[in-house]
Amino acid sequence: QALDRTKAWHFSLEATDYGRPERHRLYGLRVARLEDMPRRQLALRSEGTVLAALRTPFEIQKFFDTLRVANPTDIAGHGERVISDAIAKSHQDAIEDTVRQQIADRGEIKAAAILWALLSDRRTVSWDDLQSIEEAIYDRDPDFAGGLTPLVGHFIATRNLRQKGTLISYYHPRVQAGIVRIFTSHRLVVRKALATLIEILPDITLDDGSSAVAMAAEILAFIRQSDGLSVSVSEEAEAKIDRWIAEMLSRPSDDFKRDLSLACDAGSDQSKAAKLAHWLFDRNREADDLVTAGPSRFMV
Repeated sequence: QALDRTKAWHFSLEATDYGRPERHRLYGLRVARLEDMPRRQLALRSEGTVLAALRTPFEIQKFFDTLRVANPTDIAGHGERVISDAIAKSHQDAIEDTVRQQIADRGEIKAAAILWALLSDRRTVSWDDLQSIEEAIYDRDPDFAGGLTPLVGHFIATRNLRQKGTLISYYHPRVQAGIVRIFTSHRLVVRKALATLIEILPDITLDDGSSAVAMAAEILAFIRQSDGLSVSVSEEAEAKIDRWIAEMLSRPSDDFKRDLSLACDAGSDQSKAAKLAHWLFDRNREADDLVTAGPSRFMV
């Protein structure tokens, strides 16, 4: 095969491989391909601003894709705004496409789905909890031998995730959107991964000593609120979440409306607490008196 014979000359390029001279040449080539003079002139005047903001060929290409379809009236009268909007969109598109491609290249669809779920509501997760979760998932699903932490480590290295102490979070909001973009073409794999995560969480003790059943309920609620996603979990897992919901609603709360919403979205059809939460929302859509009364105690 021809590709095999040229393998010795294959190497990957990172953003740091493109200095100002290389990006200047790429920029000039893209300017020359613009169809009309006003766009070319605007692009030439804005080169310093654009190259100060965009570091990769992919971002530069996305910038010109946006500039190419910009309204001629805006080009003539609002050039600075056109440039700033194109820069912002190139950042967003580049991040999302890069994240999606990295997941696809690594073949870590399950890990990406689980990472997305863990950061869906709480926005942070500890490294120790990640390791406990990946071990529990592997015990239930041997196909998860690759684990979760290799993808997380890669995302930290590529600045898609940030690590502060032991806590992991998104580096940029568009990273989450990039992960979601790969879900459509791997719907069944994602569905199974999310179901497995919810199944194992109630039996895990988190790094802070608390049970992860609350996390399972939050993730299940988040999935049910998300377009195009669905998940089916066992009656056993549902029962554990239902018991936690009943206990949660019986405790004093600083945000009772949120607790009721969580009960509605995460509770099963067998949950009396969830049914009562639905009834309260149906009877009190605004729920002003209920919510503003301060900490409540709601026995179910």
